[in-house]
This record gives sequence, structure tokens and C-alpha cells, in this order.
Amino acid sequence: MDVIAQIRSAMAAGARTRREIAQIAQLDAGIVDVGVDLLLRAHAIDVHALKFECGAGGCGNCRQAEVCVPAPVALRLGPTTSTH
Repeated sequence: MDVIAQIRSAMAAGARTRREIAQIAQLDAGIVDVGVDLLLRAHAIDVHALKFECGAGGCGNCRQAEVCVPAPVALRLGPTTSTH
């Protein structure tokens, strides 16, 4: 299975962050970054804000700090509604 297919498969299995994709697909984080960026540019996946608030301690105390760029997001399969 090629890398893009592995990324899409991981997302279909429930992965919503680059970290989750890497874990489920057993891929290096750098490879996932490249694959996700290609899928985003092709409008094959979309980025959506997650519905939770930052804690009082800021990013330093947040479990999501490593995947929060700049606000928490989730990746979603399917055609995007973006016009850019």
C-alpha cells in the first residue's frame, strides 16, 4: 500500500491528527506531514477546528500542544468546501 493510501486508511479508521495518523499507519511523522500536505493541496482532506477550550495553563499544560497549529484542528477525509 502506498503512503497516501495508508494515510487515508488511517483517517478512515478514525485518525484525526497527524500524530494519530502516524501511529495508526505506522509511518514516520515526516512522511505523514508530506502526505497530509499533498492531500490538503489536492483538496482531498479538510481541516476543522476541534471543539474544546485551552486550559488555564496555556499550551505548556495542554495534552494537544504538539498537534495544535495554531489552534486545535482535526483532519477529515472527503472533498473540501474550500475555495482556495
